[in-house]
Amino acid sequence: MKAVDADANVHVDVDQKTVSVDSWLMPEEFIVAFVEEDYDVRIVEA
Repeated sequence: MKAVDADANVHVDVDQKTVSVDSWLMPEEFIVAFVEEDYDVRIVEA
């Protein structure tokens, strides 16, 4: 995520299998980064 936005605040909850990203960028830009690493992702709340 830091490669997409070095200033993003990222919170990972391993137990819930969630990642929260607080950034000025559009969520889709982060989805591309996840998909490129072969993760199955979706936007839950924007």
